[in-house]
Amino acid sequence: MSKSRFLFATAFAIAGISVGNSDTLEAQQFGAYAAGTADEILISEPVQTTGPATIYRYRRSGAGTWEETGTMMAPEHEGGDYFGRFVAVDDQSLIVGGTTMDQSSGSVWVYRRDGAEWQLVEIMRPDDVAEGDSFGRFGLLHGNLLFVSALGHNESRGAIWVFQRGAEGRWVQEAKLEPAEDAPSQEYFGWSLAFDGERLITGALQASQELQSRGAAYIFRRNGPGDWVKEARLVLDEEDSEPGDSFGSVVAWLDGKALIGVPGRDGGIGEVRSYQRYGEAWSHSTTLSAFEREAGSRFGSSMAVAPEALWVGAPGARSSGMVFRFARDGAPVDDGRSSIEAGNNFGSVQTFT
Repeated sequence: MSKSRFLFATAFAIAGISVGNSDTLEAQQFGAYAAGTADEILISEPVQTTGPATIYRYRRSGAGTWEETGTMMAPEHEGGDYFGRFVAVDDQSLIVGGTTMDQSSGSVWVYRRDGAEWQLVEIMRPDDVAEGDSFGRFGLLHGNLLFVSALGHNESRGAIWVFQRGAEGRWVQEAKLEPAEDAPSQEYFGWSLAFDGERLITGALQASQELQSRGAAYIFRRNGPGDWVKEARLVLDEEDSEPGDSFGSVVAWLDGKALIGVPGRDGGIGEVRSYQRYGEAWSHSTTLSAFEREAGSRFGSSMAVAPEALWVGAPGARSSGMVFRFARDGAPVDDGRSSIEAGNNFGSVQTFT
């Protein structure tokens, strides 16, 4: 039986989700990350001024509306945690990242489903993670594989750990992926993650004073358990790139093509670039742009791939933000925007359930 699919985009106006008094949400991060299943959506607020970092749980009622059913916070410990930096969920596991745990070493909390609840089963941190590494900044759950990045690792060059889920539901490390050997410090490899079952693409923010957030993207191929090969490092041509392009700040896969968001392009108008594999090389094939081009809209800040369409967020468009929908042939066919106030950055984050 087919299941309904829903698009959630901050400020979650499409789903009609909100939390608390709007005055209490200023300068906080409700909606920083979202993940869900067919009947449950989890929305994180990793930074709070009035309490601990929180994940809000919503379930779909018989009437089709979403109702808050509870909250989750990290187990008690000393210091902050940024619990909810990323959230990933499937029918078996809930994975939550927190980057400031233990002097910003970072941690990942692993929960196992127990009926309608989630039970904590382990807290993960690889042995080679050090203070300041911020393990748990981005994460991706795909089948029995889990990818977790640590942007501060190795002088902020960054790294990604790959874990495989065993028969008893425990996660075992199978690989560690790192950027190019000559990558500069502050490469911030692991900024975004997407996996198509064979290849992983990840962004690198490149925040050094020299590169000034021009950005890069890496593609790795998995030949088998623990056997990963770096296929490509993609960047804009030197004469074509500009400071602040943020190439690779969001990535996705669509029909074998690598999609790379460039939200800082052309003064923050933004675009999405598509790359295709020709023989052994990856080359730029097409570019997607918003059909309402506006400086500061930052089109390409988020992407969500559905069976029938690609959704691209532009959180600065029309002051309040928009989400653009592209049909599979690449033609823009619609856009989503709710009656929300200016400055709410609608479209910063998207997820499908």
